[in-house]
Amino acid sequence: MRILWRSTTSLLRQYPILWLPVLVAEIVNFNLRWFERLLLRPLRHQLILWFSQAHSVLSTTPVPIQPTGSIMIKTALLTAPLEWGMQFLCAAVTVASLVATAAILQSIAKTGRGSLRAVIAPITSSRRRILILSLQFWGLNMILSLQFWGLNMILSLQFWGLNILFTSLLELLSPLVFSIHNLQAYLGRSNLAGSFFSYLWVLPVTLFVCYIIAPLEARLLQSPESTPAPDQARRARVVAILVALGLCVFNPLTGMAESYILQMSLLAFSLKFFLIELLFSLIRTAPYALLFIAFYLIANPESPLVGASVAPPEEDAAPSLETSL
Repeated sequence: MRILWRSTTSLLRQYPILWLPVLVAEIVNFNLRWFERLLLRPLRHQLILWFSQAHSVLSTTPVPIQPTGSIMIKTALLTAPLEWGMQFLCAAVTVASLVATAAILQSIAKTGRGSLRAVIAPITSSRRRILILSLQFWGLNMILSLQFWGLNMILSLQFWGLNILFTSLLELLSPLVFSIHNLQAYLGRSNLAGSFFSYLWVLPVTLFVCYIIAPLEARLLQSPESTPAPDQARRARVVAILVALGLCVFNPLTGMAESYILQMSLLAFSLKFFLIELLFSLIRTAPYALLFIAFYLIANPESPLVGASVAPPEEDAAPSLETSL
């Protein structure tokens, strides 16, 4: 594992282009999530108002009533297709960034240069496998979300405080773009008590998702007819779990910094929230570049990039980084 991490960090340091797939994917996903929030909030508000109207026998004017649990469930079910569809789209973008990172590494292994031109063909030829893995992410997260949703409905009948907690957990587990990212984003926004309960309830689930998904990601970076060896699957799981644990320590710190900056009234309201949240979202997502590189090295043990520290280019040689458009 030490050689793997040394090769991973060396590649990322020598070829900054390897940051691009993860960062571009997060910019796309952030805008998709932002657009989803713009749609869902007014839609849910209108549905709640519509369902919270009762008709009196003495008047034709609808009488507003207090929203009940059944109204909230009905609203959630009606808006679920939009939310789930956006989650699947975000998953596909992230999985495509994994394939793009592997394509750049393959270009480096063959030519010594990282090229963006090498990204298009592998994504196009692997679009079916990308959609399948995205669907697996979606299905796994939907199963977990429904379990927490059912438990939340039971507890909401008796414990209001626990209802708030499990609602937050459901909101956390709903997006299916890597459960690590969901965990880190939630912990970044939570206070100490919320972070404590998040570790207790969500961290084991996150590690379970890493255990299941990591070998599938390694397999995506191999030829369709090959299957990861047991040792490759084990190493992929170890790497994913270590990254998840590291992010659980790192991202609450970035979350506190984000909260502090958002409280400052230096920018216009909309511009402040969009740009600052985008910036910190990129910071929290950046470590996935290390994870994707490690997955490639694990899935392709015959690559010349494995086990060798990338030497800096000679002075009379061509630069090692070439971004070709």
